[in-house]
Parts: sequence; structure tokens; C-alpha cells
Amino acid sequence: AHKGQDLGLRMVHETLVFLRGEWNLAVLVAGTLPGSLEDRLGFPKESLISSEKESDKHEGDIIFQDVKQKIARHWARMGFQQADRNREKCDAWYLTSATYFGREEATLIESRMSKVINAWKTKEEVQNLSIYVPPLRNRAQGADKELQVVVEQYMREKSSIRLEDFHKVLNKIRDLVHNKNASIHDSRVLFTLAAGSVKETDIFFTELLIVLLKLSPDAMNTPDEYGNYPLHVAANAMNFIVIRNLLKAGANQFVQNNEKETPLKRLESARQDSMDRKVIIPNRMIQPQDVEPFLQSVLLVMANETRNQLVDKWLPPRMMTMFVITAELAMDEIRDSEISFQSNRATPLVDCCSPFSGIRYSEYIPTSVFEMNTEGLYKSFYDGWCIAWEAILSVLHKKQAPIASSVEKEIHQIRGDPRKWNHFKRKGGKVDYAIDALIRITQNVYNEGFDCWEYETFKADIEKHPETSLDNAFDLAKLKCLEINEGNFSEQPTGPYHHRFHNDTRLSDSDSMWTK
Repeated sequence: AHKGQDLGLRMVHETLVFLRGEWNLAVLVAGTLPGSLEDRLGFPKESLISSEKESDKHEGDIIFQDVKQKIARHWARMGFQQADRNREKCDAWYLTSATYFGREEATLIESRMSKVINAWKTKEEVQNLSIYVPPLRNRAQGADKELQVVVEQYMREKSSIRLEDFHKVLNKIRDLVHNKNASIHDSRVLFTLAAGSVKETDIFFTELLIVLLKLSPDAMNTPDEYGNYPLHVAANAMNFIVIRNLLKAGANQFVQNNEKETPLKRLESARQDSMDRKVIIPNRMIQPQDVEPFLQSVLLVMANETRNQLVDKWLPPRMMTMFVITAELAMDEIRDSEISFQSNRATPLVDCCSPFSGIRYSEYIPTSVFEMNTEGLYKSFYDGWCIAWEAILSVLHKKQAPIASSVEKEIHQIRGDPRKWNHFKRKGGKVDYAIDALIRITQNVYNEGFDCWEYETFKADIEKHPETSLDNAFDLAKLKCLEINEGNFSEQPTGPYHHRFHNDTRLSDSDSMWTK
């Protein structure tokens, strides 16, 4: 009874209409079919990818691709378009509100909705639609499948495997290759290792990788069905141990896959995807494992000329230039703070931390510091804040990274009254808060174009330096400059903070702080 009624499309349509004004972009993704849909489409479950037989699996892949194309053509009738013609994005189809409803703000009356539906393409019109279909993935068979199983089992158990068991794994691999003609490439075991998660201390992993490379030296320079080489896969996983050994064995670091990506470009894309996922967690604390694999990987695949221009082997010239600009302009603003401190008397917090006339960038000093000083702040606290920024700027002018310990040393070399800095620290101040502000302000300028200065104003000075993969690695900058490690990461500042004060200058217990 429902045939010819396009109930599936109408359900999507009614959802889009109901949510109109709440969305600009709709994305549908073709994924694994629920059992009920398998039955509706007439495909027995044993013929799909879940089958244990290799021949059935291959047939299941073909069927699954056909099903996805059928569904995609269905979506295309409404105006959905394929996101991109590559393996990563080809299953996603998008539609904009402006395209579907038109740009007019007219009321959605019934006649107008009928026009939208009448604008759908017919089934015949989408039959010749060009849809990108990625190549079928390789399915190892026979001895290749045995080799694949051995390596996959090792990867699952590598953290607890004993030496004698590891030697059995190596002997089994050698037997499969030498006596059963198993192929290192066709089994995709190099790709399995490249995509895996591994620690620097896992000596068995490195030994296994070296054995595989010696058994088949050509495998590392042979692409898979998607045009990716083991180096691309390792870069995508930020597996710097595999990257290091592949390059040492002679892998080509400039090779391109089907998408014209070098391993460095694949690494940059993987990094950006990771950052996009983390952006939903504001002021997320940085941990070494979040950043170090990327840094180690990018240093390996980066051109020597670019790597040699990094300050302290991680800080790129463009970021360094932006830090200097931020520090100089912030220092000027802090010195120009319009506060009338009283001699030998504390100035109320409501005056010290006013967003209009208080100490500039005090929003990067944690609320807990002000909770220690509810009576107010003395001028020496303000002077200490100035000293922290002055020391940062001095370190930057020396072409050094503004690492907390280096800035602390610089403070002791700055001429002036040391009692002011000691007062600042005694009242809860730290150089870390100024460094946190430096990094966050600069990051805002890089991402948004403006914070305490505009990117466009200094664009020529910044972009005269070579572009690198680390130019926007502000999480790396925070990790390095604040010297964050596994033991102290929970103590890192996460400014800016929003301080709220009552007229009696005391912090509100309920509203004292909230973080962006």
C-alpha cells in the first residue's frame, strides 16, 4: 500500500520542515543496515559482511555497496549531494536549508511545501547520477589470511606477551612467508602495524616491524587498493615508531596516495580531525599523550629545511612572531591599566578586576587566587603581573620559547625590586597564568582574527616566515611552555575565567567563577 508514496523521503522531509530555522546543514551518512532493513530489501543475513566465508564476505561487500548506492540515489532525489569523492567522505550526503527551502523567509504554508516536494527529482532522473564508489577493500585468503591473523593476535596481546611466545610469533611468520608463500603486502600486516597503537617501550613491536620489513623490503613502498602506503597509514594514526622505522628502511616520505596526499598532508588532516572532535570540550586540559605523538610524527616527515627553523625543536617561526606581537601589545595594555592603588592599602577586587578599568588580562588569573585575597589587592600584586609579562617578552626577544622555568630565571635577572615579585607569588600569583594568557590570546587571533590585536594588521610580518604543520599547534605550545607532564597536568591553568564580585568586594560562592 505504501509503494510509490516515498514514505522514507517524506519522513526526512517532515523532520526538516519541523526543524526549519534550527538547521543550516543536514548530513545523512550511509552505514551498516539494521536487520529489519536487510529483510525489507530481500538480502539474507548470511550473504552480508557478517558471513564467516571469505567468498561470502567479498560478495557481501559488493551487495553492501549496491545498497548504499540505492539509498544515496534516494537521498539525491531531495537534493542531497555527495560530500566528496574520496573514501573518507563518500558515504556522507549533505543538503543546505537555503537550497531545499529557498532563501525567502515566507511562511511555510501547505502549498509552498507541495512545491518543495514537487521539486524532487524522479527515480529515473537520478539513475545516471555519478556517485563515487571506493574500491573494494582487500580480503586476504589462504596463507595471507593466516599471516594476518597471527599479526592481529599479536597486536591484541602485545602488552602482556612473553619473550618465548614472541619468538613463536616470529617463527610462525617466517614459516608462512618462506614455506607457504604468504605475502607481507597482500596480508596487509604492515598496514596493521602502522594503524596500531604502540608505546615507545614496546621493543617487541619494533623487532616485529623490522623482521617484516626484512622479509619483504618492497612492501613498504607498495600501495593498498586506496593508494595509501604504510607511511600514510602510520601518519594517519600518528604512529611515530612505525614512521621512524619505515623512513630508516628507505620509505619515500613524499609519496602520494590517490587523493594526492603526502604522509605529511595525511598527518595534518588526521590532526585537524582530532582537533575538531575536541573543540566541543571547552578549556580541556592538555595531556602529553594528546600532543606528543603528533609532534614526534610531524618532526619525522617534515622537510629538513623546515625542521631546522623550529625554535627549541617545536616552536614554528610564525607562532613565535605572533607570541612576540601578543606579548608586546599586552604589556602596553597592562601598563596602561587605569587603577588608582592606595598606598599601603588594599584596593577592592571589584575595582582591580573591572573589565573596563581594572588590571588587564586579570581574567587569566584563577578565581582561587582572588579568593585568597578577598580584602583586595596591593599595587605590588599588579607590579608582579607586569614583571611576569616583561620577563616573557624578554625571553621571546632572545629567540627562546617562553617556557615557565626560563621565564622564572629571566625574572630574577630583571632589574627592580624583587619584593614585588615575591609579593605576587605569596598572594597566589604564578608566571604560568601570564603564559596561559599569552597562548590563548594568540590562539584566538589565529583562529578568529582578533583578540587584543588583529591578524590582518600584522599579516605580512607573520607570513613572511615559512608555513609549517605546527603553526596552529597551540595545545603543543601550552604543553611545552607550562612544562606539563603526567604528574602535574591537572594543575594547568585553563583561563580565561569569569570573576563575579558583590559590591562588598567579596566573591560570590555560587557565581565566583565559570569557565568558557
